Amino acid sequence: MLVITSRQWYRIGRPWDMPLPVGLRTAYPLTEMREGEVLRKEVEYELPALSNVP
Repeated sequence: MLVITSRQWYRIGRPWDMPLPVGLRTAYPLTEMREGEVLRKEVEYELPALSNVP
């Protein structure tokens, strides 16, 4: 599965469970897709702005 943004295309990596103070969440790592890789399924998505969490 790919995530396509206005800046870059990303491949979704292997998810893992991440314990947070509000409970367990599943994290999905994104890696930049290289030119020439095969495209099978994609989802268009606008990534939210990064913010600093205290």
